Amino acid sequence: MKKYFMYLLIVFILFGCQNTSISEDERRLDTFFKEVLNLDISIFDKKVIVFISGNCGACTDKTIKFLKRVGEDKKTFAEYHKIVVIPENNAYVLDSLKSLDINFYIQESYVLDKYGVNFPKNLFFDFKHNNLVFREWLSQESIDSVAKRYDITL
Repeated sequence: MKKYFMYLLIVFILFGCQNTSISEDERRLDTFFKEVLNLDISIFDKKVIVFISGNCGACTDKTIKFLKRVGEDKKTFAEYHKIVVIPENNAYVLDSLKSLDINFYIQESYVLDKYGVNFPKNLFFDFKHNNLVFREWLSQESIDSVAKRYDITL
């Protein structure tokens, strides 16, 4: 009987430890969009979300160029819902991209901090079928590899 109980306990522990929940990033994003923007992002099958950092100098010309290509793209990102979240102090990004097929949301930094989505660098998320398939910083060091992944020429 003791052996049976131990086996049963091990099975419960193994099934209980499986990671079936969404990642912390996904949970924070979902909470932020639902509570602050009243937007249920789960209704979009494919989506690209970019958080622009509030840090000065984070938006390089390459980042702006990459976002322009994403907004103009009729092949890779044609079926995507494109979202860019910008801190209130970044009019440069908004002015550079406002004519594209991108939905912009402007938020105050303290609200982004409260929900854990005010990142130190620009951050790119790619979701397919409500699963996070790719996440990468859009920094000087990584922007070329992100563009290459999506066949975007900078």
